[in-house]
Amino acid sequence: MLERSFYQQVRLELGIQTTVNSIHPWDVVTTTTHTRPRVVPSGTSALTVFDELERMMVVLGAPGSGKTTMLLELLRDALIIAEKDIDEPIPVMLNLTSWTQRRGPIDEWIVHEVSVRYQIPPRHVRAWLDVDLLLPVLDGLDEVGSSYRQPCIQAINEFHRRYTTTSIAVGCRHLDYEALDDKLELHGIAQIQPLSAHQVDDFLVHAGPAGESAKSILIKHPELNDFTSSPLMLSVLILAIQPGNRLTEQPVGVDEGDATRIFRAFVITMLKRRPSPSHAAKDVITSLCFLANNLRRISQTQFTIDLIDNAWLPRSTWKPGRRASLISLIIGFILLGAVGYTSSGFVGAIAGAITATSFALPALEKLGTWDFQYEIRKRDADPAWLSLKAIDWTFPPFGVLEGLSKHPKVIPVAAILGIVAGATFGTPKGWLSAVFCGATVFILASISAWLIYDYGFNFSKLPPREGRSEVPSPRVRAALQVSIMVAPLIGLVAGTLAWLVLTLLLDTDDGKLALLIGLSVTTYAFICLGCHAFFEQLSIRRTLHRAELFPFPAKPVLDYATRCLFLHKVGDGYIFAHQSLLDFFDALHTKGPAKYRTVESLFDEQPGR
Repeated sequence: MLERSFYQQVRLELGIQTTVNSIHPWDVVTTTTHTRPRVVPSGTSALTVFDELERMMVVLGAPGSGKTTMLLELLRDALIIAEKDIDEPIPVMLNLTSWTQRRGPIDEWIVHEVSVRYQIPPRHVRAWLDVDLLLPVLDGLDEVGSSYRQPCIQAINEFHRRYTTTSIAVGCRHLDYEALDDKLELHGIAQIQPLSAHQVDDFLVHAGPAGESAKSILIKHPELNDFTSSPLMLSVLILAIQPGNRLTEQPVGVDEGDATRIFRAFVITMLKRRPSPSHAAKDVITSLCFLANNLRRISQTQFTIDLIDNAWLPRSTWKPGRRASLISLIIGFILLGAVGYTSSGFVGAIAGAITATSFALPALEKLGTWDFQYEIRKRDADPAWLSLKAIDWTFPPFGVLEGLSKHPKVIPVAAILGIVAGATFGTPKGWLSAVFCGATVFILASISAWLIYDYGFNFSKLPPREGRSEVPSPRVRAALQVSIMVAPLIGLVAGTLAWLVLTLLLDTDDGKLALLIGLSVTTYAFICLGCHAFFEQLSIRRTLHRAELFPFPAKPVLDYATRCLFLHKVGDGYIFAHQSLLDFFDALHTKGPAKYRTVESLFDEQPGR
């Protein structure tokens, strides 16, 4: 992140020699509860400032002033020390926007975030936190929704009271912080200062011809000098006000907003500098607007393919869950119908087909047997249920009832299976056999459902499997691989139990019903644990692509946006190069029939477009 920070990337774009280990160019003023404001000597590292403030610091500054960069410098230097000394705390940088999804104690949120992001068991993270071996670096307090910002402050203060010796750093925009009634109870504040005229001139001189051109334009348009006080806006401004750009041919429009107009010019400039024969500029902007709006909606800063779900679709589109359920129905018809016909002729085929219909009932939105697929993405999901935990292989006395109480919608499915089995295989031997056969299948189906939901889900919490394909995404790919291993085991357990019970009590040893039960459970488990999610994800992506909202595949477009400095690639995900860029693209997003009408105005700036 620090290596590819927007400030560093723009310096490279302008031909300015730079290194990731260089100290930030801005000045810092520190304040503590016991001292007056003090100007930090130029060239002082972020870690030194952090130590001087007793390792409990709030970093404040204007938008684009360098708050995140300073926190990243702190993170980098603290990581170097932690690698050399096992007794030093492990620094970890987290964005507070995700806290709004949980809104609980900060320590629980930290444990959850670290365990999920790095696949570390929560008990280890909790142990590190309890003995001061974690250094939370929390960025984006200003990105927390305004209605949740005050509770977030209170949660951080409560965390500080409980963990009085734990080092912590928090970043926030200055004006947003000053507007809060309550303040953070940390020892010191590091206030990033605006760039001085000397620092701006030095930057322009080192920028070469582009800097000289920008300097002359700034002299002609003094109203633009207000945007040279932050590294971000200075960098954007230099790229945006090059000769020939219509931004400089007329005064900046006050109705639209000066910053918005500068960002518009910057986007156009970068698209001109790096034209792509494969991706139309208009489509790229539309995709970024859609992406920014949805990231804002779910309070996330980093995008991964796994974030896309039904909520990203327009309301008018047909739900992909229904389409995936119908595909599941076809799979069930083919497999179970064929096996039923092989084992019991036409009657068995009918029984298999009827059983398969239970797979498609969620398409009618009456049962929703795949509700658990979305629990991982729910904003208010139970932290204990979502956490990484060891699988309890003991079979509790009332485990089945407990499992069914969590997922009562599987009971109608189990009842359908029991009725079909009793009517098909038990009726020829009398009504008592039919009742017993149906009850046996109902119980076995319930046990299988419990195994699928409770045991299978813990397996599916394995780390995402790396790969270049977008569908299935890394997490769905992991679920598919797990389902291939787990589904046959669950089916084998169900089929074996059915064969033992029915052989002893129905005096039959042909195993036809047991085979049908085993294959039914295997198919159902495979569909629930991964297959349904795969078809649904494919349907969602194709729907978004046809609606011209988000491309499929998306990585080539996102990589192109990265080359244009709009995004950064982080691991297997992407983030906007700066929060201000995310805000800009989100502001362009409009809803309703005139979707992306504001996007069209971007191209009004370009002659001939």
